[in-house]
Amino acid sequence: MRIETQRLLIRDYTMDDVKDLHDILGDWFFHQKFWRQGYAFESCRAVIDYAFHELDAHKIFAESIDSIKSVGLMKKLGMQLEGIQRSHAKDDDGNWADLYLYGLFKNDWYVL
Repeated sequence: MRIETQRLLIRDYTMDDVKDLHDILGDWFFHQKFWRQGYAFESCRAVIDYAFHELDAHKIFAESIDSIKSVGLMKKLGMQLEGIQRSHAKDDDGNWADLYLYGLFKNDWYVL
């Protein structure tokens, strides 16, 4: 897979990416120094567009225990709340947290 946006290149991982991948996943999806710059929205939008138009996916779904940043991103991407599984997963501190489930159908997708 290879998807390019104005600022990003999304591609399959290689062994050369191991250190960077550790840094990224150690801070969840994006390293903190890149937060609040629109990279998550840009990359998710490109991957969703690729899935719907190149792979002919019928539906995209996402889940998160982060009810603020991640849920906000899912809503900004046009995803709809499909359910909440109460006290379903543990957060970083070991506390039970709700799991928010969002989905988006191909028929509802438009490039923002």
